[in-house]
Amino acid sequence: MMSVVIAVEDEEEGLARTLASLVPAVAEGVLRDAVILDSGGRESTAAIADAAGCQHVRGSPREALGRIAEQVNASWLLMLKPGVILEHDWFREAAEFVERADAQGEAARLCAAFSYASQRYGLAARMVETWRFVSANLLGRVVEDQGLILSREAVRRISGGGANTIPPRPPAGSRLVLLRAKAHAPAA
Repeated sequence: MMSVVIAVEDEEEGLARTLASLVPAVAEGVLRDAVILDSGGRESTAAIADAAGCQHVRGSPREALGRIAEQVNASWLLMLKPGVILEHDWFREAAEFVERADAQGEAARLCAAFSYASQRYGLAARMVETWRFVSANLLGRVVEDQGLILSREAVRRISGGGANTIPPRPPAGSRLVLLRAKAHAPAA
């Protein structure tokens, strides 16, 4: 159903936490494979990818995104930043989104992001969460910490334009669906 792409630049600790949050989705058959896109080139990143059974690709997002989209086994890609922790049942809502988009013939036009959740306490953290919610729903804007689910076709469009980050911004002309499932941003 989905493959995951995690772009890493010397962030091994965050990578391990993110991979751990994906295990339930692998067990349920929602995630087929994982690709670690390594722009830092450290051997420890390659070792983590190997231990987790992930493909390890070196290069920048701009260079590798289109190539990765062709290599993965799924028609949908989940793009995450290392350190992002998805809540336990995230994959159920994500799978429902993918199934609906495919059934409605909207795969090329729809993309999804997770609701933003801060790991910090206090009013300022809640205000940031509220702003991210409003920004996603009214403006179609998300931050890297929210992840992005895109069809392979949409990834091809983005890679042709030279995406500089993973997850990239939603493609021009696409409609963003904000999932209720939360992505907990890494504490800065």
